[in-house]
Amino acid sequence: MVAPFRSDRRPAGAKLFRAGPGAFACLLALWTLGCYGLPAPAMEAPSSTQPLNSYLQKLEFPGWQPASFKSWNSQGDTPAVEAQSDLLAGEEQNGVLQEFKIVYQARKTLSRGQRNIYIDVYQFENSDFALAAYYYLRKGASTIVKRGDATSEDDASISFAQGRCFVSISASEDDDESKDLVRRIADGIGARLNQTAPSVPPKVLQQLPPLEKLSGSEKLIYGIKSCRRYCPVPYVEALLGTGSEAKELVGGCSADYQFREPFKERLRLTILEFSDRSAALKHYQAFLTEFLANRKIKAENQGFSPITSFRSGDTYILVELRGAAVALVSGARKRFSPPLLLRQWRAQ
Repeated sequence: MVAPFRSDRRPAGAKLFRAGPGAFACLLALWTLGCYGLPAPAMEAPSSTQPLNSYLQKLEFPGWQPASFKSWNSQGDTPAVEAQSDLLAGEEQNGVLQEFKIVYQARKTLSRGQRNIYIDVYQFENSDFALAAYYYLRKGASTIVKRGDATSEDDASISFAQGRCFVSISASEDDDESKDLVRRIADGIGARLNQTAPSVPPKVLQQLPPLEKLSGSEKLIYGIKSCRRYCPVPYVEALLGTGSEAKELVGGCSADYQFREPFKERLRLTILEFSDRSAALKHYQAFLTEFLANRKIKAENQGFSPITSFRSGDTYILVELRGAAVALVSGARKRFSPPLLLRQWRAQ
């Protein structure tokens, strides 16, 4: 039954006017949020690595004794037990990780008798660099057990990239107890990193043609040290330049390809992206000049051309300039193999 209308009844909102304009403004703000469903601002991941460092320091398991813990932080907010050079395997690895913009690294060792578990955690400025470190330092082969953005494992180790971190856990022995602990540690650290969604892979990886590509051979390049490691082309340093010119490299990648027809051979494709077309052209010309000046190799294309091929020893090298990118194919023993691979690249 509907109540009869009474002219002397005040509207419910009239009390807000008597309470003052502040109460009315508060009600208006609440009504706006309710109507439009404004989302809460996204929370950014904390830049400090102190929580992760504390978690690793306190990480313990029954029957296993913490043997050592070392950490390094580029910002200085984590107590560095040892210098970074003591944590890394050598000068080359140190230089490559610096190109990947490493900001934190820790190694913890757990021991039980003669058995050891090694926990290595690396953190970088963004997820692209973490994936680059995964391609560089991972152990084992890809697996169907998905962890983070990329995962690989073997009998006694697990490596995975998740968000801005790369994690590698390995055991000195491959007994069942050690392997079980390696999996438990990997699951625990993965949950601690608390990544809500997979990271978007670097765009440069999308330029790699999928046909005939060997899965697991992908690498990321962010400087001269990583380029020299993955691109077996003479004088590749001239392609990247030095000083301010080296900063014109945005990023790069490489992968191996296995051709089966008409002849069986293995090639490597390297793609380098520069800041713009003019920068790519400058680096391309500098590389050709250096290559021809230092090697007794005849260029098969006379004058300037966006595609230049060389024969060096028993193999062919093909270099192509396209837009802001330079692609190099190396390792070919047949003249027609590099053009076939670059044709696939142009179609990407």
